[in-house]
Amino acid sequence: MPRRTATVDHTISSSTRSTRSTKAATEEQKTEAETLESIEETEEESEKINEVDLRDLIFLGKISSTFEISGFKFKVSTLTTAQQRDIYADIMTAESSSRLTEIKPIVLARAIESVNGATLETFFSGDEDLDVFDKRYEVIASWQMALVDRIYQEYEGLVERTNKNFGIDEVKK
Repeated sequence: MPRRTATVDHTISSSTRSTRSTKAATEEQKTEAETLESIEETEEESEKINEVDLRDLIFLGKISSTFEISGFKFKVSTLTTAQQRDIYADIMTAESSSRLTEIKPIVLARAIESVNGATLETFFSGDEDLDVFDKRYEVIASWQMALVDRIYQEYEGLVERTNKNFGIDEVKK
């Protein structure tokens, strides 16, 4: 039997090859670009959601209360971690003999949001070079200790409610 032999030429002209390669490369780039745009859009939406969630998280656990004492309406709220850190720093820099008596005014200077709708620093009359906290502190320091104790009791009640609602046992659930 005669043997058949054949050869196949796999070479494509360079112009045909470059057109096919360019089309394929262009389609791949479009697909990659669309995928990247889709991923970027998803990431941007996720970041927006995370920003909203974080803003909500900042106020999670914050409780405010308005109560009246002798015709004055006090609005008091719980404190952030940063405010509490500042309180510890203020207490530690105070003289050891006055630390106990300064704790309540220092805390309330940050916890009282308003009295009859006005911020505490608006009641300050004195050296205008003081920062807002110092003005608030000076106003509270001028009050009778019985009033400071009564407002502090309200503040402690808010802290207890926050701990009950958002304490470690509730977070575990």
